[in-house]
Amino acid sequence: MGQVFSAVEAPRAAWHPALGYARRARMSSPRARARTSPAPLELLGSRFRTKVARARRQLGWALVLLGLVVGAHLARRGTGSLRLAGAALLVAAIAALAVVVVHARRTLQDKRRLLGATLLRAEPAIGARALRALSLVERAEAGGAEQGESPDLAQLHFQRVLSQAPTAALDKWAAKVADRTRLLLLAALVAAGAILAFDPARVLEGLDVMLARRGYAPVPMPWLSSLQVDSQPPAYLRQDAHRLFTEGTNHEPAGSTIVVQGVPEREGRKLVLLGDGREVPFVSDGAGNVVARWVLARAVELRVAARFGDVLIVEPQSLLVEAEADRAPEVALEGAPRKVELKDLQSLELRYSAEDDHGIREIALVLRAGGREDRRTLERLDGEAKQRAGAQALSPRDALLRRSFLPVEVTIEARDNDGVSGAKWGASQPITVVPPGIGEAEAARYAALARARASLIAAYAAAQREADAAAQKAAPAVAPEALRKAQTEQVKEALAPLLQFVDATFAGAAVPKPLKAFLQGQARALQRPAATRETYVRRLEDVLLAVDAALRATGNRDAEAVAKRLADVADEVAEGAKLGLDPEKKSASSRRLDAALPVLQNGADSLLTLSDLGADVGSVAQGEIRRVRRGLEAKSYLEAELAARHLAARLRRPKPSFNAMGGGGGGVESGSRGGKGGPKQPGEASQAHQQFQELMRELSQLSAEHAGEIASVENALESAEQSEQDPELSREAKERADALRRALEDLPDYAPGQSASEQAAALAREHGRAMAESLSRLSLKDAKQSADSAKQQLGTANSRSDGGDVSKRAIERAERELSKQGAWVEELLKKSRERESARAKESLERSGKREQELAERAQNISGRGSHGEAALPGEVAEALDRAEGLMREAAQQLGGGNGEKALELQREAQRLLDQNDDDAKNDEPKDGGKDADQPPPKDGHESERGSMSQDAGVPGRGKNQKAEEFRRRVLEGLSRDKGGKLGPAVKRYAEGLLK
Repeated sequence: MGQVFSAVEAPRAAWHPALGYARRARMSSPRARARTSPAPLELLGSRFRTKVARARRQLGWALVLLGLVVGAHLARRGTGSLRLAGAALLVAAIAALAVVVVHARRTLQDKRRLLGATLLRAEPAIGARALRALSLVERAEAGGAEQGESPDLAQLHFQRVLSQAPTAALDKWAAKVADRTRLLLLAALVAAGAILAFDPARVLEGLDVMLARRGYAPVPMPWLSSLQVDSQPPAYLRQDAHRLFTEGTNHEPAGSTIVVQGVPEREGRKLVLLGDGREVPFVSDGAGNVVARWVLARAVELRVAARFGDVLIVEPQSLLVEAEADRAPEVALEGAPRKVELKDLQSLELRYSAEDDHGIREIALVLRAGGREDRRTLERLDGEAKQRAGAQALSPRDALLRRSFLPVEVTIEARDNDGVSGAKWGASQPITVVPPGIGEAEAARYAALARARASLIAAYAAAQREADAAAQKAAPAVAPEALRKAQTEQVKEALAPLLQFVDATFAGAAVPKPLKAFLQGQARALQRPAATRETYVRRLEDVLLAVDAALRATGNRDAEAVAKRLADVADEVAEGAKLGLDPEKKSASSRRLDAALPVLQNGADSLLTLSDLGADVGSVAQGEIRRVRRGLEAKSYLEAELAARHLAARLRRPKPSFNAMGGGGGGVESGSRGGKGGPKQPGEASQAHQQFQELMRELSQLSAEHAGEIASVENALESAEQSEQDPELSREAKERADALRRALEDLPDYAPGQSASEQAAALAREHGRAMAESLSRLSLKDAKQSADSAKQQLGTANSRSDGGDVSKRAIERAERELSKQGAWVEELLKKSRERESARAKESLERSGKREQELAERAQNISGRGSHGEAALPGEVAEALDRAEGLMREAAQQLGGGNGEKALELQREAQRLLDQNDDDAKNDEPKDGGKDADQPPPKDGHESERGSMSQDAGVPGRGKNQKAEEFRRRVLEGLSRDKGGKLGPAVKRYAEGLLK
């Protein structure tokens, strides 16, 4: 074993063979041996150095190796404590080596240490004597000559003692110590070798982890081979996956899934994909590869790394991926940005175009006013179209536009189909609709009606003066014809402002229909010729008083409405002042106050001009507005808010501040709580407007009762028709329906792209099928209508020569069968009418009496509206007279048992009554309702606001593809069996659409 380990440190002569050979030749002579023979102490040092110290030094290096391997494995766990333990173990091994080297060096330099480490352990007795002899030598050399001790003799004694040590015992001891040390060395080497043989890379990884800082190892290491990187774009982009370059920079859509795949260099490592401060673990794909998927949100540098506890060892190569974010749609609105006045607006045409880099999902019309927003969907798309254009018309009667007192920003916004970061809206430049000031329209309307009243006052004054002058004895006589002519000219001049008023609009607001009808009735009453001057003056006075009463009633009603609308503006001012209490919201507070305060001030100014009530409440509003402004100037936002809240509460109770008669109708300034005590207010000088309202109420009631009478007649006729149940007739009708279907089989079915003759033949077939369905249900009237429509279409198909593939024989066969079955239906209808009239005669006679009573009531209303103080407008009175005549004719037909004819007359009379009833109602929609006049989008897509236009046009025949599809759907519906009470009516309406 000594020979084995002596080869670890080769002698220097082995490095230089020639030099070693010469040295051995010189020392081979006897004289040289005598001269260079080592002293016994040097022999001990040589034995210690060559055998003991060398073995211990080798053991120290083995311990360093073992500490390195074990420490690396401990540190590889990655936790802070184990990393510290591994480093401590390595440092301890190195320290042990250093201790061994230093101890050997110090032992060789010190004689006493050398004797204690060698001779004393090999031969204790001789070693003890040698230590005493060494002490004598040291004493003699230190001054023993003065005491009679000779240094030379002491040295000679020391050498003789050393020479007595047996060489064999010393060699045996040295060999034994070296063998034990080398056994430990061998164990350490075997342990380190076994650990290294299991996985040598673990040591490098552990050392790298041991030296990590801030969670990252300093030396990169490769982890994957056959690296492959793919990108899967988001699903909403509908793009295929593709390969990415592992070098350079890649550009991918945001939301893409980056798939990193490779073969692990070493098994058992926890691999992760690292980037942007987060990591995604690799998982096995079952085929020897590992895969990690990274969802790309923004630009990132991806690295493959292995995690060891709290430490990551990254690969030297990285992958740079730039994320291309889905941009918001770009929307262009024609004519934007600009401002338009609502009062000058007839219809706001919004033509827009939207574009997105990937796809558009939704387009919406957005109206914003202050803190309010109204979003209306115009189109919902599939997200594939990247460009879209369309148009939308916004009515000035839109509810939000009419209610808003702040400028309204109208924009078109588009939402993209971003399924990663969430849908984004892109907005166009706004078109700002500036509404008229609150009360502006009412003030202008009140002023115009006041001017009309002033014209009547002037005419009344002139007529009174003329009447007084004519009453004098010396007044010249005036011919009746000249008098009537002069009165006519005077009435025309006096009524000109009034007639102009009823047809005018004021800041976009029209005259309410009840007021318009009332004033037109008064004008009609004044335009009737007067027999005498006194009659003319009295009539002019009645009209003047009626207009004056209408002016005051209109002014008070408008003052209350304006005050309540101003209350909302006062609330807006209060909210703006409340925001000012928060230092971080001062800018938002200033914006809201700057927008609302001028509106509130202008509204109060307009309120002052609306009758006495408006002047009262308007003066209160102006006083409170001054309080608000003083608070804002003093930066006292709380005071301004309280003043605005008080003003809003006062405006919502638009009552006079102090009642002139001491009644209970005063506002808060009078201290009243709205009690019921106190004297009553004096009445109006004219009751014409009340009488007019009573007439309109009776007219509305008459219309409702007449509609009920029509329903009664319809039920009577329907009951008479349904009472006839003949099984034999039903069987025959079904047989005829089957024969008709067989006759229509040779006609073509409907298909897009057909010629005109083919389309006509297809329509004839559908109408014929509808007739067959009606026949099978014994719905004779519907069958007759369908037969007439089918014959008309067959005639069209037979007369066209456009090259269509329609068999003339098939047309002739269908015409014969239709004529045959049509004649049978007409015969049954004739018999059915006779039987129905006989069955329903008693019920129809009762309905005729009630219809006569309703006609007399209509005559009464018409007479009172033509000759009373409250005159009806000319068109209303004329329509009422026509309705009365139709009702009398219907009563006669009902009395004669002719129910069908009577029902037609009743429906025509009802149409006239409903027209009059509508004229009696205000046509302005309420604030809370949807705008019924809102047209649908002009690009052919339905609005999703939940309502449908009632006056949409019906596509004509053969106009375009959509028209053909519409007609096809209608015909398919007609061919199906429709039950229920309203089934025949629905079918007649649908068939009418196709004519």
